[in-house]
Amino acid sequence: MTPKSNVQLESRMETIALFEEKIPITPRDLSRGSVKIEGLLSDKLSQKLEGRCSLHGYVIPGTMKLLSRSVGYIEKGRNTGDIVYHIQAEGNVIYPPDGTILQGEILRKNKMGMFVNYKDAIHVILPRDLHIGNEEFDSLQIGEVVKVEIKKSRFQVNDEYILSVGVYLGKTIAAPAATVQQPMANAVAESDENNEEEQEEEEEGKE
Repeated sequence: MTPKSNVQLESRMETIALFEEKIPITPRDLSRGSVKIEGLLSDKLSQKLEGRCSLHGYVIPGTMKLLSRSVGYIEKGRNTGDIVYHIQAEGNVIYPPDGTILQGEILRKNKMGMFVNYKDAIHVILPRDLHIGNEEFDSLQIGEVVKVEIKKSRFQVNDEYILSVGVYLGKTIAAPAATVQQPMANAVAESDENNEEEQEEEEEGKE
């Protein structure tokens, strides 16, 4: 597969999604001197949605754009003093269809297989059971960039990333569009190890 076609396959995952949210502005927010409502709403929207999963997929940081807002109102029965706005916004999201081919960096390797990171948005599990007898797969090391095909994915709203199961297709000399530096990779590996191993065993049990 040529690099061009690989980029085309990866680009299918990224789309623009529309969001409708209810965003409150607190009295403390308004006490910071001269503030613009649109700026406050945009900041709160980014904090709420970016860098995590939504109903549409993983929201890419820095892509949320406020389209419109309602007139602010104070909710009845709540004595917080918050002013609530209904907003419409758009942002870029990543959602990997089954069969997507992408390249990413190996974050961790253990007896169950290995985990590949794509733009911090997708963690792809490559189960060892699907690569028995593959000497190249066994020789891979943490930090190498590889090409994988996604077989299935799952996530819930507010998850930090999409969890996918895939198969190894080969090494690549091209660096991925976004990589995790080794110290960060080690931190992710330590914090996610138990959780991802349980999820991997659950995925294999379903097959």
